[in-house]
Amino acid sequence: MGKLMVDNNTISYKNILKVGVPLIIQMSGVMVMQLIDALFLSWYSAEAVAAAITAGLASWLIICLFNGTAGFTSTLVAQHIGARQEHKIPAIILNGLYFSALSSIFIGAVTLFSNNFFAWAGHTPVVQSYETVFFNISCNGAFFNIA
Repeated sequence: MGKLMVDNNTISYKNILKVGVPLIIQMSGVMVMQLIDALFLSWYSAEAVAAAITAGLASWLIICLFNGTAGFTSTLVAQHIGARQEHKIPAIILNGLYFSALSSIFIGAVTLFSNNFFAWAGHTPVVQSYETVFFNISCNGAFFNIA
């Protein structure tokens, strides 16, 4: 069989970091917001911190499923700019916004079951009530995270 030829000049860690660093910074923003929430809530009570961490992770798990998919909108826009097909970009952006809106409706529907979910987890009633509130607020603002 033929040998796979790779041009070593085009593959480098610099190129990987050029693409990866903005993605790392974007995802780190969510982590920083969660840490700041926990810091402020630590001044209120230990139960609030426990609830914020658990509910924050649960909400991010659900939001992440749609956030990754919606993120392809920017990839498609970049490809069409590169292919000089700018006339297709408005339709791509509109579809991305439709997807974000439908995703937000689905995520909002999930909040209807949040109280039962956290009760099933076996947390104390105080922590459970805080988790439900934090989860619902995080999920109901998901559109702004996804879009």
